[in-house]
Amino acid sequence: MKKVKFDVGKIIWTSVAVAIVFFVLVISVIDDGQYTLRQAEAGSEHNVSGYAWSDNIGWISFNCLDAGTCGTANYGVNIAINGNMSGYAWSDNIGWISFNESDLSGCPIPNDDECKAKLTGSHLSGWAKALAGEEAADGWDGWISLGKQTGETIDYGVDLVGDNFEGYAWGDEVVGWIQFNPAYGGVVCEEGTVVIDSFYVNNIQTGFNPSATWTTTDANKCKGDWTTGNICSSVADCASVVNFEIDQPMPAGGMTYTLTCYGLGGTASESVSPAAYFELTGNPAEMDAVFTGGGATTTPINISVVSMNGFNNNVTLSADLGSLPSGSAAIFSDTVLAFSEYGAGSELKIYIPEPISGSYDIEISGNGQDVIMILDIVINATGIAPVFEEI
Repeated sequence: MKKVKFDVGKIIWTSVAVAIVFFVLVISVIDDGQYTLRQAEAGSEHNVSGYAWSDNIGWISFNCLDAGTCGTANYGVNIAINGNMSGYAWSDNIGWISFNESDLSGCPIPNDDECKAKLTGSHLSGWAKALAGEEAADGWDGWISLGKQTGETIDYGVDLVGDNFEGYAWGDEVVGWIQFNPAYGGVVCEEGTVVIDSFYVNNIQTGFNPSATWTTTDANKCKGDWTTGNICSSVADCASVVNFEIDQPMPAGGMTYTLTCYGLGGTASESVSPAAYFELTGNPAEMDAVFTGGGATTTPINISVVSMNGFNNNVTLSADLGSLPSGSAAIFSDTVLAFSEYGAGSELKIYIPEPISGSYDIEISGNGQDVIMILDIVINATGIAPVFEEI
């Protein structure tokens, strides 16, 4: 960026011609031939608007809506979800100021990757360029720094606070300081609200790592309170995330997971607490009853509890023996299982007072206070079948 003396009075007189050119959409050369103006081409959507102020060149408009000229001169500056800036601002005194990446290569720093105008987090970085500087005969290059550059001693920059930009950019001796939040005017960014459309944590056995799935709108990064750093860092990546493994095992007692997503349109958070429950398992899956005369007791089966999503209440076991003869009884080694006893479980045998044959379905119930689960098991009865004789 060259530092040159500039005839401000000359450029102000020149601005009259530029303004006329602007409003009639005629591209021409300013009267003294120093600056050739390029016509700006604005897109259909611009989320930046308002006025910045420079003591040297006056007001800078960031959107044709500001001056009500969109019908004849459509221009504006836009910030994409990924933070990249594009489009044009307008100054009556120096013409078009470009934020387009195609106009910003060769900026005054060695690395072209840092030339791009960009909103990173809440801070503007990179450069803009007054296009009139491309044809200036006096050494003015048109570059405008959006934040403090390496080697500069003055701390300056522009930050997005809510919808409002605050702070200063620097345009060297011609443009000088550009204030984005002057006492009157100001530059704002209005963007679609960040929305977490869905957020789900899958059911998982206690002690194992669950996975999270979510969808968002207009979010360019998301974070989870179960980990550090960004989980996703672009609108494309954050729009749909499926089965992202949470690197923490589900603890006893359960867990609440909070997803927070950020974008130009603000911040959104959603929390989910997977409902705690349990499952009953039987090993083996079937019981045998062999009758040799009179009643019989089945072979044993072990009923154990599998904790899901942190469930850790006591579980009371019972059996529905309605399909068996009257007088049948369930014999549990332990009718109440504490969390520490889930794995060992309870041995179950069923006494059947009279011979039967065939297969019989029975229900084993586990009552964990507000959660009741059912396990179906089968009794296979063999041996002496009942014989009915007339007396």
